[in-house]
Amino acid sequence: VRPVILIKQLMSFPAFAETIPTGEFVAGVMEFISDPIGKTNILKESEFLKTRGQDIDRDIKDAMRSDAFRAFRKKENFINALMLNVQLGDQGGIVLGGWAVYRYARQQGQTHEQALDTFARVANRTQQSGDLAEQSEFQRGGSVAKLFSMFQSAPNQYLRRELAALRNLQAGRMGLVQFAKT
Repeated sequence: VRPVILIKQLMSFPAFAETIPTGEFVAGVMEFISDPIGKTNILKESEFLKTRGQDIDRDIKDAMRSDAFRAFRKKENFINALMLNVQLGDQGGIVLGGWAVYRYARQQGQTHEQALDTFARVANRTQQSGDLAEQSEFQRGGSVAKLFSMFQSAPNQYLRRELAALRNLQAGRMGLVQFAKT
């Protein structure tokens, strides 16, 4: 019901900016805004977006096994339909920032399929996911781990990205400007 969830999820799009030049990112976002439906339809051709959310996290699986969910499935109502904001926010942030990456890849000479693969790789690396495959070993643990990790997929992902950037800076694979951007 809370629209703030939609807004928070949409605000994940700047994470894509670390992978391409900033000017190209801004131009890509502006281009997306000019035709969001058309650009989204192009990105929906990727396997990444087709399958996103199919391997849903354990908390949602648990909820789907509940009696309350079975009752919901029998009689959907307006309040339950408001969960749509979670789905729209998740996809919205990904396609908004992802279009800039796709566009840049195409400008670099990649085919449509290659650019979709680049988009999927970057989205998978930069965007939070509740998919079981994206959770840490601890998050996939039992009830105690579930209690302490229920809302930790984004912070864990950010920590992994920051540690990788630090390792890349120390190894000379990344410059100081790119490190700060990441």
